[in-house]
Amino acid sequence: VYEAHRSCRRLRKIRLENIPVPFLIACVQHEMLVDNKAIREIAKRLPNAKLMMLKDSWPEPLMERDSIRNTFLERFAPFVQENLKHRA
Repeated sequence: VYEAHRSCRRLRKIRLENIPVPFLIACVQHEMLVDNKAIREIAKRLPNAKLMMLKDSWPEPLMERDSIRNTFLERFAPFVQENLKHRA
């Protein structure tokens, strides 16, 4: 936990605006360890970040009920396909 907290402090100092890598960031409603507010702040600073909120989800959306898992996968699959096209 100490190292995770330390990494988060360092992230706030990095010039994220210069990172061109695409990110798909999923925030879950019932998060108990990660600060969703901090995730939203970081996502705003990443120029190619897409943020999705998974309402009623716990920290592992792929282990959730079908409706939550499908919501995640419906966004994830096109995100991967779109970014593979740009790399080819």
